[in-house]
Amino acid sequence: MLRMFILFLGLSIVPMTVNSQELSVNYGYVWSDSINVYQSGFVPKQVGIEDMDDVSASLDFNYQRNQTIGVFVSQQSAQMQGTPARFDQGLTLQHVQFIGSKLYPQGNWTHRVSLGLGFTYLSPDEREFSSHTRLSGQLAVGTRFAVTPKVAIGIEARWLPIFMNNSGYIFCNGGCSVGFGSDNILNQFSVGAGVTFRF
Repeated sequence: MLRMFILFLGLSIVPMTVNSQELSVNYGYVWSDSINVYQSGFVPKQVGIEDMDDVSASLDFNYQRNQTIGVFVSQQSAQMQGTPARFDQGLTLQHVQFIGSKLYPQGNWTHRVSLGLGFTYLSPDEREFSSHTRLSGQLAVGTRFAVTPKVAIGIEARWLPIFMNNSGYIFCNGGCSVGFGSDNILNQFSVGAGVTFRF
């Protein structure tokens, strides 16, 4: 996560050369697809990822009239339900994506639609399993209300597809006797609220 925040803080220097617009911090709730567990000698089985909290931040700046571009980062800590008993069930997901947004201002309200593309870092707590980085995207819709000219509060719903593969193991231990996989796309859906600071 430290690398993500270094990237995010580095991009905060952008206002020196580009007209920076908004810094948003959000807290939400995430639902995820199940994943498959592949274990030698056993039939693959479904493992659920429990619903989890999501902390995210985004830095957006003006691109054209009522359009912004920026960077989005988030972190989720989850528990996998139904993993082999001898393995730790913790899983951390970190998203880093570049996003573009279309704004629809109406008085003190601003509605927005956002598209993003980037990477997701999946890191199991169990040391025997390896971490992996996968391509990911997002589609988000939300609305914000300007409390003051500099501060707004809002809500947002987001779809975060993580593009996996169906080649078998994703998190492998030595010899891949146990691995975790998902067929093609691991879908995440989140709903959250947050505060936006305008500069």
